[in-house]
Amino acid sequence: MAEKIDIKKTVLNKAQYPKIINTKFSELGISNITDIIEETPTVESFFKLYDELFYDIPALGSKNSHEYIVKTSGEYISFDQDSEIIKALQEEISLLREENLQLQMKAAGVEQIKIPSLSGSESSDASVTTSTTTTSTSTSTSAPSGGGGGGYSSY
Repeated sequence: MAEKIDIKKTVLNKAQYPKIINTKFSELGISNITDIIEETPTVESFFKLYDELFYDIPALGSKNSHEYIVKTSGEYISFDQDSEIIKALQEEISLLREENLQLQMKAAGVEQIKIPSLSGSESSDASVTTSTTTTSTSTSTSAPSGGGGGGYSSY
């Protein structure tokens, strides 16, 4: 039951070997440096792809979401610190608006009385405003002008 198998051996000399056999590692998936540089994503290509995928990205989620991007980017740029500054500036704007309103009321002859709130916080004091205004009435003997009725007319 023995079969005869012919084995053929090809021997190449040193000069023929590199011509026939590929000795470079291009077949193993290793790219040269220029190919790697061309394939490396840039910031511009990232944002182009981000714009294309914007509505496909889930709004919320711990990974791969807009929430994740905002959170990680916020940590990177110290966004909390900036929001604290913004909050302080908004409080200062509110105080300046209140001061401006008080000055306008004082200039208009309106007196403001402060009533302390139950919470004890000065910024949440309630105010009662009283105004002293004089009105004058005049009497006229002319006939009504006919405006303001809104009823039926007798045409």
